[in-house]
Parts: sequence; C-alpha cells; structure tokens
Amino acid sequence: MSKKNNTPDTLPLTTPIAHTSTTPPASMSPTPTGTTIATYDATHDELAGLGDVDLGDDGLGQVDREDIRIAAYTLNMKGKGADGRPYPIDAYYNTVDETTKLKVNGAFLHLHKTNMWSRYNELECRSDIKCRSYDRVTGTMDNGTVRPCQGCPDAEWHRDAEGKRTRNCSPVYNLFAFDRDAQIPFVTRYKRTALPVIKAHLQKHHIGRRIVRGQRLNYPLHVFAVELSAKLSDNGNYAIPVITRGPVLERAEVEFLRDNARTLREQVIPILSHVESTAAATGAGDAGDAGEAGDAGDTSFEPEKYAADAGKDFA
Repeated sequence: MSKKNNTPDTLPLTTPIAHTSTTPPASMSPTPTGTTIATYDATHDELAGLGDVDLGDDGLGQVDREDIRIAAYTLNMKGKGADGRPYPIDAYYNTVDETTKLKVNGAFLHLHKTNMWSRYNELECRSDIKCRSYDRVTGTMDNGTVRPCQGCPDAEWHRDAEGKRTRNCSPVYNLFAFDRDAQIPFVTRYKRTALPVIKAHLQKHHIGRRIVRGQRLNYPLHVFAVELSAKLSDNGNYAIPVITRGPVLERAEVEFLRDNARTLREQVIPILSHVESTAAATGAGDAGDAGEAGDAGDTSFEPEKYAADAGKDFA
C-alpha cells in the first residue's frame, strides 16, 4: 500500500496514556500492572465507599514508562489457561493479564509498517526471527548483520519446492489500538495470512474514502469504532481475524484518542521491539509458559504449524 502525503492524523498507540486537555477531562483508571492511565470519561474506583481517607504513599509513583507492559492481543494462542482448559484459538488473548475475549470493542489509533522474516521452529513450538526492520529501510539479522531492505534477496518472490509463490521476508501491519471496554491500549499485528484482512479494511473504510470539496482524503484510523473478532477456518485448525467497522465516535472521544496517540508516537519502536523480542524469547510474548503462540500480538497463523496441506493457500 503506497504512502499518502495527505494522510490525516493516524495516531500511534499503546503504553501508559498521558493526561491531556481533552474535553471532557480524562479520568484515571488502574491498569493490570497497577499503574494508572488516562481513560475516556471512565470511572473505576473500588475504594469509593471509603470516602475521603488518606491512603498514604505506597511508592507506585516511581513506576514509569519503562516498567509498563503493553498488552498484545493475539489469535491462535496455544497452551492452557489457569483453569487447565486450552485457550480458544478464535479468541483474542491478552498477553498481560492472560485473559481472552471473543470480541474486542476498540478503536485503531496508529499503523506502523515493518518488515520481518521469521520461521516456525517445530522443535521449540515458536517463531524464530531471522531478520527484521522497523523502518523498512535497514534490516538487522539474528546474527547482527545489518543490510538494506531495498534489493534484499529475502524479500523477492520465488517458487518453493512445491511450485508455490513465496518469499522469506514480508511486511507486517502493526496496529496500535485502544480497548474501549477495558480502557487500555494494546497492539495487534497483521502479517502473512492476515494481511488481506487489514488491507481490505483500510481500502474499504479509510484510504481515499473521505471527500471534502472534491478532494479525496483518508479517514483517520481513530474516528471509527471497530469490532475485532475471528472466524474459524473450514477445517477448524486456525482462526482468521475479522474487522467490523462501527459508527463514527463522538467528538470528545475522537479528540481524546487523537491527543493521547500523539503523545505515544515516539514510543512505537520501543513497544514493537519489546513485543517481538519477548515473542521470540518465550514463544508467547508476555504470556510466559502459559502458551506456545508464535508471535505475540500476531493475528495470522503459520501454515507450517498445520498437518497435511491445511492453510497452504494462505501463505
């Protein structure tokens, strides 16, 4: 997808959200890590019944951005939860609190495209990152070699042993978003099998869809509500992401999302680096030993994981 010069603010997302002057004022709600983030017109105070009481200083004020773990929402999560039951592969798994939900009431904030070459490791049930580039200009391989993305042989299409078109490195659409029910930021990634889903959504609802005085513009990501869900493949072996556009958000919420996303733009790369590094190290992002997903926050599946030819048409 080519870059547009007239793209309105498509804001970056995720991490402790800073308070802004948005109207109405944002309130403060606790995150799963125990710190606070600004939320849109939300109240969540389990201590309200205590009245005006001096709670003292417990030291949480020392927790800063470097201590915060941003949730990644991922499908096709392997492993079992605390109750011993397998995670449903068509539910979004939260890598911070290790909960799942079948549908996410959210809003996209920022799209950041990267390049990645990864391969599924059958022995360790994880994806090994061979090379990645956050700016799609220069890539860094797993052995530390730095090379330009342009003209890279691993990004070129070729035929595999079965005659199928494939390439080692492919683009990743990293979508930073806001969970409107949980009032927390999160990141989810679309690559390989999930790329057609996010591309179709952007083409249908955002790219050049706004016409102002005869000029075609893009609708910013943060002006619409979105519902994230999934559907099972015909054979039930994997889940495919589904994005449903909702209504235009109220002006106050649009401004809230816009302003908060702007404060987070500088953190996009560190956040993605954390998500990908922990995914490579544990196989399930911040979920630790709980699961065996290939890439935290990834909504695609790896065709190599499935027996016979299941999923071969999606690579």
